[in-house]
Amino acid sequence: MSIAYSRLFLGVHSLNQCLFGLLLGVWVAFTMEFCVRANLDASVKELVECTDRRLLPYILVNTVAFAGFIVAFVAEYKVVDPKIVNDPEWSTNMVR
Repeated sequence: MSIAYSRLFLGVHSLNQCLFGLLLGVWVAFTMEFCVRANLDASVKELVECTDRRLLPYILVNTVAFAGFIVAFVAEYKVVDPKIVNDPEWSTNMVR
């Protein structure tokens, strides 16, 4: 509610846009609570307790892939971004 008020106060959105956003958020929250939550809770419990051993290879592959993406993002930040910031031609081309 405070985010909608601040968006309205700062003049970023009009009253009808803020009300629409609030109603959309309430609709999504109720849909998730009453239609999706039971199935989602059961699936998450099954994954956490690892009761279905057939899922173990998928869990491991996804964990390795996630770790690989994190390493790639950190490497990209450490290798590529400093070169962009310190390149004098890049800053002069942005002025044009």
